[in-house]
Amino acid sequence: MTEIRVKNTMYKLSNFYDVEEYLSNEHKNGHKFLRYEIKLFSGYFIFEECEPADVIYKLDYNEVKKDEIQNYVVHFKDFGWEYVGSKGYFALFCQENKEDAIEDDIFADNLSKAEMCKRITMTKTSLGTLGASIFCVIPTILNMFPDTVRITVLPLSFTIYIIFMIRNLIHINKLKEYIDNFSNPIELIELENKKDKSRVK
Repeated sequence: MTEIRVKNTMYKLSNFYDVEEYLSNEHKNGHKFLRYEIKLFSGYFIFEECEPADVIYKLDYNEVKKDEIQNYVVHFKDFGWEYVGSKGYFALFCQENKEDAIEDDIFADNLSKAEMCKRITMTKTSLGTLGASIFCVIPTILNMFPDTVRITVLPLSFTIYIIFMIRNLIHINKLKEYIDNFSNPIELIELENKKDKSRVK
């Protein structure tokens, strides 16, 4: 099968609902997801051609140790979920959308979903703190170089830092919105209805 490489210009893995929906729609169009690659600061979804099918994709975020991966995968397999692969702390599972499926979600309840969002938020917050620390050190390091280098590098690094922080804050706010939705039954129903409608299309 010929692999299809699609550059990711829209999605972050932390926006898990969007990623899950995207992968499910691609499978309906005859593109089975294989893996996610990062090259030269760009992310790529790798697919292969397949028979169109209604497949549900679900992302989990957990710091699973190497010696625990097998048990982790088997746990989801017992509930009908096939392990697709991992990238960082994200693990992807899928199953065909059938009426007799044991579960249509990898999470037992909304509290579990909220806990996953909190774990991602903590990681994003830590990255933001790390980014701020690195940026504070840059001016000191640049003092070792000529003025021409400082004039060029400092504004560039500042711009990169601002873009990184803005994107990070957007993702954190989105995750907090999910957490609030999982705590509010009415908003959660509206969110699930939007997701189901998009699957039908």
